[in-house]
Amino acid sequence: MKRLRVEVCLVLAGLVSLSCGTLQMNLQTTVETSGDITQEVKLVANGLIAAAAQQDPLVDAEAARKEGWEVQSQASADYFEQTLRRTFRRSETLDMVLLPDVFSSGTATEGMAGGEPRITYYMRDLILIKDYDLRIQIPPSPGVNEEVAGLGGEADQAAMAMIETMLSISWTITVPGEIVSTNADRWEKNSATWDLSLTTLEKGRQLDLKARYTNWPLIIGAGAGIVVLVIGMVLGVRFFGRRKREVHQAPGIGE
Repeated sequence: MKRLRVEVCLVLAGLVSLSCGTLQMNLQTTVETSGDITQEVKLVANGLIAAAAQQDPLVDAEAARKEGWEVQSQASADYFEQTLRRTFRRSETLDMVLLPDVFSSGTATEGMAGGEPRITYYMRDLILIKDYDLRIQIPPSPGVNEEVAGLGGEADQAAMAMIETMLSISWTITVPGEIVSTNADRWEKNSATWDLSLTTLEKGRQLDLKARYTNWPLIIGAGAGIVVLVIGMVLGVRFFGRRKREVHQAPGIGE
């Protein structure tokens, strides 16, 4: 009977979440070949959440711009999208702030922003090969689930299920070259994605990625240059050798 009540609560939570809408938070960290990093935060809401976001935006755009972020927004009756983007030069990456400190209080993203994720980033430049080593540490945020705690076991499960259904968070890192190793949930050649949840934010998580970029254009260009140089040297030796023989074989004056 208890199991049945729990399942009913979870179904009701799902129905409530569908009527309220959803909120997606997609974070994108892009590493350029030069070592510069572009950080993007994209918030997408629909349904009643979108309507609420239009009345009370998730991010204070003016404050974000003062921090150096580019802000773009678009909205319709039941859709709201806000994108923040900022590029950090290689010399600035030690002090990178991966999220703007302007999330409105009480929003679903406040817990993530308050966690202050930080990046540890190292690039080894060997001219022909570049190695990238990134680690993003999302510290534990025990207060994330406090708002839904204390309602009772079944109610807590229903509330958490509703919020998990409404809220989707992912973090993608894109690098030059190919990924050598990562602990991402899914990845392809040069892009890795971690799927986050309220439980993840509460416990914290570490995002690790190592990649290697091989500068094939430079290698091919250098190889072609060496081949041309060798061919030129061979032709030069043969040319001057033939000229030398012609001088020795030329008849003297008066003969």
